[in-house]
Amino acid sequence: MRTRLALLSLGAVGVCAWFALAPRDAPADPPHAASAPAVVLLEGDPEGTETRVVLRAPASGAPPRVLGVVPHVAGSARRATLAHSGPTRAFVVAAESESRHGSTYHSALWRVQEGAALARLRGSLTDASRPLVTARGSVLVQAGRDGDEPAPDGSRALRERVDDLTLDVVDPDNGTSRTLWSGRGMIAYLAAPLKDDEALVYHVHAGGAALFALDAVTRATRTIVAQMEPLARDFSYDAVREEVTFARASPRHDGTWEVVSVAARGGGPVRVRWRGDSDHLVPRALRGGAVVISPPGDRGLARLDAWPALPARVAPLGDGADEALDESADGRWLAFRHRAAGRELIGLHCSAEGRTVTLDRPGVYAEFVGFVGGGAP
Repeated sequence: MRTRLALLSLGAVGVCAWFALAPRDAPADPPHAASAPAVVLLEGDPEGTETRVVLRAPASGAPPRVLGVVPHVAGSARRATLAHSGPTRAFVVAAESESRHGSTYHSALWRVQEGAALARLRGSLTDASRPLVTARGSVLVQAGRDGDEPAPDGSRALRERVDDLTLDVVDPDNGTSRTLWSGRGMIAYLAAPLKDDEALVYHVHAGGAALFALDAVTRATRTIVAQMEPLARDFSYDAVREEVTFARASPRHDGTWEVVSVAARGGGPVRVRWRGDSDHLVPRALRGGAVVISPPGDRGLARLDAWPALPARVAPLGDGADEALDESADGRWLAFRHRAAGRELIGLHCSAEGRTVTLDRPGVYAEFVGFVGGGAP
């Protein structure tokens, strides 16, 4: 499998669970879900050709609502995000044509809005990519053009194709777009929204990788980490401390991975917060300054507060591989994916109340999109 495919599965790019639903209808939410916040999910047949965008509001007692149905090729990856204000509006990227011979750019951006018709905004986007909405509401996407396959040189060294990459801002109403940044490499990954109209970008290129901030209005860039190894994933942003947190392969090349943080303004050192013998630590920075991870051993979600203290086990659903997906705007609720014993589901956890609501419907592909009203700023 090409390294490029691994890059396209960067951490939060793969947040899915399995639900049991009728082919088109969204079933009622469980009765024990009172007080849980409203959420939006993508739901559908994992090998099907359409995906429903479903609004679920357990606390209201109202039945789930299908906001729209997005078409795509069979078995396509589907990735989405929500607008932060106004009517409930989701932006979904899904493949609209088959990828052949390692080609990468066959996906389209769709707008799904409550009370409005489905709209295709643009195509030629990076397969399996997720759109990004900045804190001020700009919609950014990844795009590009396949480069030439590297010619064999007789060596056993892996040589990656170098593509022409762009990061574009799209008008969410009419689909017009303009390029904010262009470059060459394997991927320019929209890693996380930062403050105002800035987005964090993880650029993997022939010489390694870099982290930089990109402004969706001015097109200005700021370097955060000028040079790093191209083995990093699961990026999140702490707006209070203005820090970026992510997982990276240890520079010691000993097979371990590290949870690290770096100042979002750039220029500071990369701070190691924890090390573990796992490439699936999936850290996520929370509003209160802590970081939640999935430590080795599949013992459930754990919380990092200060190095070198050990992670404190949270595990709302007991043992399993847990991955934090999003935090509600008020910081009370955490959405997470739980996998254990061949079972996979999405949970909503409120630590202040010690409550966990599970959305467990095996049989249909689903992905968490966001809390209605926005995720953590």
